[in-house]
Amino acid sequence: MTVGRAHYFLSTSHLSTKLQNAPGSNTSTYNIATVIAGPPSLRPEVTAIATDIFSFQADIDDTWTQDYAQRTRTLFDPLSQPIPPFSPDTRPDEDEDGDVEFPLTPSLSSFLAAFSRSNPGPVTMFNLISVHEGMFPSYQRYMDEFREVLGPKYGPQPRLVGPLIRDSDAEEEVPWEMVGWIWYPGAANFGRMLEDEEYKKLDRMYKKGVVRDNPIVLVVELEE
Repeated sequence: MTVGRAHYFLSTSHLSTKLQNAPGSNTSTYNIATVIAGPPSLRPEVTAIATDIFSFQADIDDTWTQDYAQRTRTLFDPLSQPIPPFSPDTRPDEDEDGDVEFPLTPSLSSFLAAFSRSNPGPVTMFNLISVHEGMFPSYQRYMDEFREVLGPKYGPQPRLVGPLIRDSDAEEEVPWEMVGWIWYPGAANFGRMLEDEEYKKLDRMYKKGVVRDNPIVLVVELEE
């Protein structure tokens, strides 16, 4: 369905040592992200250039996959006005790390500023999500208000969202419950969203103490 380049884990995993940035290069240990409809079957030309392989299956409702190719082409249409690079309004606060679930740290701020200058186009945030037992209603409330409050301001569009399929025969159990493939007009918008006090408010209300793990890798999809 789509292929993209995996650049950087904006948020790494506490539950898996595989979903981290490489210490030497500070880039994703995975160079490609793919979404395949049906049973996983990577084409040889993809596996030949993959730096490592980590795969899983998700139960994505048909409403997300209908007209997926057409919606993707629409998202790739050139924007009427380019997204200005991210330039932090305020210096990220190291102390905020304990205040919100997903803070704009100095290292993340520096990455988004540099990346948005060299890559001004659309990006996709590939989320794996796990919440503490019994806490999903709070996270659902976060997703609902995220779309209502932050969607119009920063342009994120959920493109594929669904539960992961647990395979009892798998060598390693997948520790997350949900996957999200979320499009943004540019990486700069993601940084500006993390600065927004409305975002921080939603984070504190519905994510802090609720999210168990949420690795997020920034992907730049390859156009057809």
